[in-house]
Amino acid sequence: MKQIGFRKDGVELTPTPAEQTAPADFTVLASSVVRSLRSLTDLDAWMVARVVDNEQVLLAADADGLPVAPGFHQPWEESVCGLLLGGGATMPLVVDDLTTLPGYQHSVADRLNIGFYAGAPMYDRAGALIGTLCGLDRTPHAVAMPALADLVAVQAAMLAKLLDAELLNARYQRTVQGELLGVHRDAPTGLPDRVAWGGLLAEQEAVVRRYGTPAGVIVIGVDPVITAGALRRITKALRDEGRRHHDAIAVRLDGRHFGLLTLDRPRREVSGTATRIERKLNDLKVHPRVGWAMRGEAENLQETWRLADRRKFERHRDSMYVGG
Repeated sequence: MKQIGFRKDGVELTPTPAEQTAPADFTVLASSVVRSLRSLTDLDAWMVARVVDNEQVLLAADADGLPVAPGFHQPWEESVCGLLLGGGATMPLVVDDLTTLPGYQHSVADRLNIGFYAGAPMYDRAGALIGTLCGLDRTPHAVAMPALADLVAVQAAMLAKLLDAELLNARYQRTVQGELLGVHRDAPTGLPDRVAWGGLLAEQEAVVRRYGTPAGVIVIGVDPVITAGALRRITKALRDEGRRHHDAIAVRLDGRHFGLLTLDRPRREVSGTATRIERKLNDLKVHPRVGWAMRGEAENLQETWRLADRRKFERHRDSMYVGG
């Protein structure tokens, strides 16, 4: 067991070039925090994660020998933090020997052979859980540091404040971006076109990777020949869906296909959105074919789009088979 204070003797935590030159930035700060805490404590891993849509998504990690890296996601209730902080914890937690806890056997901590845990929840300004900061080690009693809980709490609070502010700004930027997509628009509908769609997916992919923001893609196909009135009503239905919470952007991909990118909507809401759109367009008698997918099911938003389109085709094919 290591006996340490706030800094290991002889260890200089030299800032990286990015840390030296960057302004206040969540990604840079999170990377700096996990790097510094790992150098300070010598635990096997330190991680910052977003908790959203019942998933834990790693945003920053410094680890040795444990399968953790930014972008890794897992169900919240199956994560080590979910096991220890999932009951609504508001205080930092240091557990010297996880193996003594009830429920340890067959848990994710047991499967990863985790013996020591130090972590704290991260809350937004409304008091909602948005993430965690935690350190793990495979050895029980890995470190003796009386002030470790306080140190983790301070770092988690700092990260939470910056993450909350950047998420709020990202939502504002989406509203502005929706207004700026007018450079590439489909003339008959006024919706952004396929060129705008490609740029939108690329830009929002960066946001998803940075913040673990849940994103979904819905693809809608309609009859190849529709009246001008039906086209106007389709456009209105999709625009209305995007304006519900300013968290979705509708585009016209080609003459008979539309796309909807949702952001910050959990999986169940994206599913409900797809069902709602299909019902509305059925009422218009344009024979809609709808498929959807979540970003977590694919490598990036472009692949998510392809997956949603494939599911649209498969649903249409299966319905024709059943009907025939």
